[in-house]
Amino acid sequence: MALAGDMKLKTFIGIAVVVVFGLGALSAGAVVMLWPEPSEPSAEAPAPSPAPADARPSPTPSPAPAAPSPAPAAPTGKLTAAQSAAMGYAGKNIGTKKQKDVSKGKPYKINVYQDEGKSTANRLKIDLDRDDKWDEKWTFDGDSVQRKVSPSDDENYSEVYLWNGSDWAPE
Repeated sequence: MALAGDMKLKTFIGIAVVVVFGLGALSAGAVVMLWPEPSEPSAEAPAPSPAPADARPSPTPSPAPAAPSPAPAAPTGKLTAAQSAAMGYAGKNIGTKKQKDVSKGKPYKINVYQDEGKSTANRLKIDLDRDDKWDEKWTFDGDSVQRKVSPSDDENYSEVYLWNGSDWAPE
């Protein structure tokens, strides 16, 4: 059966489907353009003007307190971003012997190790400047966290610290 000249029905339906889906995609794009999602305020945005003195804020319910996590006690001391990320592996089962570069996209690199017979990660290495020389080596042993530091960035770990729950103390 021929439609529109020598075009077959299957060809006509195929073209019609492509056109309908194409128009649907274009209209979905138009909807997104008309109603964009709100963006985060930039740091350079001017501060909002203060409310008039007679304006009273409407009462808002305070959020419920977060439930405590079952993970080991969170560090409370002065930790760098790399150290904070590393501390997140204390008591965590990584499910394999080694995870390479668990910090992709960050200015530092972290490799995490779970040695045979261990149920959680027990070692990790940090390269603070991604120069392929490890700046720190950590060992997790129960609640104890030992940190060996190479201050000259030459993989000679001359400084050793222990985490006391709030800060690093020399060993």
